[in-house]
Amino acid sequence: MFRIPFLSRTGRSDPLGKLVPLPIIRVPQDTADQLRQLAQREHVSVSEFARIFIESRVHGVGHVHRVAAARIDRVLGTDAASDSLPS
Repeated sequence: MFRIPFLSRTGRSDPLGKLVPLPIIRVPQDTADQLRQLAQREHVSVSEFARIFIESRVHGVGHVHRVAAARIDRVLGTDAASDSLPS
């Protein structure tokens, strides 16, 4: 399977706005271990895995797909006519 790596972002480069920290949550060790395994399996950090999961639940999977596609298009220069986030 071909994978496109996630593009790194700074605190100001996310299409949805500034990235802000959330409170640290405590989970059982087994949960943390399984979360790390899930993230490793997808070749992303635990933070990126959690961010994608949360954004998918809050904004919907379709929106997260469009944001990722728009980010890739901007990097490749295939979406030069539009600087806005797709609806």
